[in-house]
Amino acid sequence: MQKNLGFTLIELLVVVLIIGILAAVALPKYELAVAKSRLAEVYTVVHKIEQNMTMTELSGASFSSDEEIAQAWLEDVGLPFKSGSLPDLGGVGHSVGKNFCFIPGFGGILITPKPCSVEADYMMAFVPKSSYTERQFVCSGVSSFGKKLCKSVCGAEECNLPW
Repeated sequence: MQKNLGFTLIELLVVVLIIGILAAVALPKYELAVAKSRLAEVYTVVHKIEQNMTMTELSGASFSSDEEIAQAWLEDVGLPFKSGSLPDLGGVGHSVGKNFCFIPGFGGILITPKPCSVEADYMMAFVPKSSYTERQFVCSGVSSFGKKLCKSVCGAEECNLPW
């Protein structure tokens, strides 16, 4: 009499089905956690940019163009400044970090995940405190994933990020 030592096809299919269900549930949570952890780069760079904005303002330096102002804001951040506007995003230049693009313009910084595009899942904007505005660091979800990210970080699909 020979003993059956293997698994049946049904048993293998059930195991594969269970693993698939677990992966389908866990993957969106994992992607959200990774995106939230990448925001640490944004906080670090924006903090340095804010310091540069303050130093530029306090120094009383005069600039002949918006590009020079943007370059002054982004100097010493550790990201190379590239001149010229980006398609659909504008600006006078930009810097690209490990995961994000930083585009100065309109009195602040527009931040998008890479690749630099208006079709990003979410966008952030940093506007420093001035004589007529309070400091704002806004997260705006574009896609459903971006809306979930902004909501998980600060409680709404479009909100002022905690600073």
